[in-house]
Amino acid sequence: MLLVHTELCYRAGFAIDWISSKKSEYLDALTHELAHPRDRVLDAYLSNLIVDTRPRTDWVEYFKTMPGLSGDDDELNLGYAEDDVEAIARYEEVKLQRTLKSPLAKFDDKIRTGNSESR
Repeated sequence: MLLVHTELCYRAGFAIDWISSKKSEYLDALTHELAHPRDRVLDAYLSNLIVDTRPRTDWVEYFKTMPGLSGDDDELNLGYAEDDVEAIARYEEVKLQRTLKSPLAKFDDKIRTGNSESR
């Protein structure tokens, strides 16, 4: 994902200074963006990290210097065990909320109920 994002930014003529980013802040902004894209929280967060592009030949070394990719850093570990009941419940709640907010939710409901009338 990081490589794809870096390539897209490169093509647009800028780069993101990922080293200055905090993983937990980025994930908070990303989570908010997914739930409420019109708020543009991720755009606001990333706008403070825009820098000049780097040559593609430097990307591998740059990625290697980034903290947090190995999982050995001191930042909050957002992973959970597969038998963590509370984490699974939080995940299922978020998944349900996304489904209910999806533009396809009304379409899916019409298919399940057999009601093809437009509302």
